[in-house]
Amino acid sequence: RRLAGIALAPFIKVEASRFTEVGYVGRDVESMVRDLVEISVNMVRQEKTKMVEEKAKQFAEERILDILLPVPPTVKMTDLDIQDSVKSVDSTREKMRALLRDGKLDDRIIELDVTRQKMPFIEIFSQAGIEDLSGALEQAFGSRLPKKKKKIKMPVKEALRYIQNEEAIRKIRCDGFPSIAEKSTPSVERANAKTRSLTALVRA
Repeated sequence: RRLAGIALAPFIKVEASRFTEVGYVGRDVESMVRDLVEISVNMVRQEKTKMVEEKAKQFAEERILDILLPVPPTVKMTDLDIQDSVKSVDSTREKMRALLRDGKLDDRIIELDVTRQKMPFIEIFSQAGIEDLSGALEQAFGSRLPKKKKKIKMPVKEALRYIQNEEAIRKIRCDGFPSIAEKSTPSVERANAKTRSLTALVRA
């Protein structure tokens, strides 16, 4: 486990019993391979999430401010009035931003449009089970599924976290889920080779 952490390689623990001491066969092997692939893909996804974390955080902050300070209805104004109005809005927005960053608005309830995707039910029976198959397809093709929005009331703190996560996922999906899986393969192979080298050194 420590060597895998140093080499950034996927790691799973499988307990041996009197039924598996002779080796892992059949479904046990399939399960281990599936778990390793899932772990490696999650590792790459976490790495990509860190890369877009700051931008996602900024986006979430601006979105919350837009909800807290909606754009006023347009009325006829002179150029001077427009300039004064813009300055006033900017000043108010910066004050709200400071309160937001200080956590003083965390408990305020706001209404947020939450995007929900519905996966069509696919009745295919396999050893992996319907739930596993549906989950895998939803992960792979989720961005192509029809989206439905629903207004939900939640505290500002929770809304910030939700919007940040949603924006991070959106930015990652711009690169495409298949490419994440493809990129995870060579990096994991290199990590596994590094782990084997470290193991050999430890044994020596």
